[in-house]
Amino acid sequence: MPDGDGAALLTACRGPREAIPETSVHRLIEDRADATPDVIALTSDEGSMTLSALEARANKLAHFLVAKGTKRESLIGVHLRRAPRMPTAVLGVLKAGGAYLPLDASLPRERVARLVEQAEPQLVLTERALAATAPRSADLVVLEDVGEDLHALPPTRPGVEVVADQLAYVMFTSGSTGAPKGVMVPHRGVVNYLMWATRHYFAEHVGGAPVQSSLGFDLTVTALLAPLLVGQPVHLLAEGSRGLRSLLELLKRTPVAFVKLTPSHLQLISALIDVGQLRHRIGTLVIGGEALTVNDVQPWLEGAPETRLINEYGPTETVVGSANFEVSRTGEPGPGIPLGWPLANLDHVVLDGPGGRLSPPLTPGELHIAGAQVSRGYLNDPRLTADRFVPHPYPTRPGERIYRSGDLCRARSDGNLEFLGRTDQQIKLRGHRIDPAEIEAEILREPDVDEAVVILREDRPGDKRLCAYVVRRAGEVPSSRDLRARLGRRLPSHMVPMHVVAMVRLPLTSNGKLDRPALPAPALRGRR
Repeated sequence: MPDGDGAALLTACRGPREAIPETSVHRLIEDRADATPDVIALTSDEGSMTLSALEARANKLAHFLVAKGTKRESLIGVHLRRAPRMPTAVLGVLKAGGAYLPLDASLPRERVARLVEQAEPQLVLTERALAATAPRSADLVVLEDVGEDLHALPPTRPGVEVVADQLAYVMFTSGSTGAPKGVMVPHRGVVNYLMWATRHYFAEHVGGAPVQSSLGFDLTVTALLAPLLVGQPVHLLAEGSRGLRSLLELLKRTPVAFVKLTPSHLQLISALIDVGQLRHRIGTLVIGGEALTVNDVQPWLEGAPETRLINEYGPTETVVGSANFEVSRTGEPGPGIPLGWPLANLDHVVLDGPGGRLSPPLTPGELHIAGAQVSRGYLNDPRLTADRFVPHPYPTRPGERIYRSGDLCRARSDGNLEFLGRTDQQIKLRGHRIDPAEIEAEILREPDVDEAVVILREDRPGDKRLCAYVVRRAGEVPSSRDLRARLGRRLPSHMVPMHVVAMVRLPLTSNGKLDRPALPAPALRGRR
């Protein structure tokens, strides 16, 4: 253990120590169902469902999965729309002892197939409406086709023992090696986060939370599971072109306890509606996934002063959120809002290099995260796991690991973190974590492309766009439209560059490295 100033620095960046129940995520929800079986658990276009009804359906599915061979930590793909089948599937998988693998309904078939190839799930739960994008290489279970079998199964719990260290889910993020990487998250970390979130986000208000993001976006973990733990409804907003307008329509009908959005979504809402119309409609508004600025929250501070505004930070590798900061009504100094203080049972350690020396307050360094929410690492990738999950330089127990976030931060003397940038090329766009190397690898699959580089540009304030620069090998470089169309069949929409700029050569600095500032701005009339 460090001594002197080192111990004081660690103490300043340490979240409160609280008991973590030795249990599983679904067991907490079962306890709530036993206590309040008749509360509304889900609302959607299909109507509403009580917690006891959700429990019964999930139990039936769990019995079905056990009969199909699901065992401890079997990976089960969930390829379903945002409707009651989706939370039923998540709970059913957990009750059967498995771990769920989100396969977003909006992803192109080739992307889904790639995730399935990497993860090798035991089977994939899907539905008829998604047959066009279902992974053909997987053992598919179309839930409508087994409806009669499920109906005949008992609604009682299957009695499968699940311990805190078992996997709860595997969630894929963009990868710097050119391929997505699957983060393995155990129950213990999710339980720690959810117990903290329910105490801090739902204690003072009722009304539940809307789910308007995909299951593969980790902010959905909060909105989908936390309300169920406290007996409040989950409002499932169907996919479609209406986007945030569906959320606004919900808020006009019913106030909610909690909403979780990215800063980009917050900006869009502020542009769509006078925020004053949402006064008293949201108890706590949690913003995460990107850097948050004072300008982002100013309309809410003025128009909805009763709504608590929380900046939440956390990589997928440490379960949804590892720090938060409540925005003051008196404002924060400077344009940026701090990431905040560590959540319960977590530590923030800012190190100034691979040697593991602690950075003093206000001195930049790479943020490392330790504690109860550190995940196991990356699925089927021990090399990358060893690179990012390293031995804790100041462990509190033998063998403790700490996660290298790649985020450049500095710690205030009061322990609050400030975000300064990245130590690599990783970017955030509309809340999505993107490694440009993965997009570049897909572009280099094109036969006429010799070199490719992808960057995030903001040539107009607030208008962030992915831009690809390509150098041809021979023949014609594919048009921007054609290349974007082909990438759209292999990548999620948020990873498809809005612009493609053909280059004779990429600009280099005097020492032969890519000169990123010299890359020309694309035409900004729209999508070329």
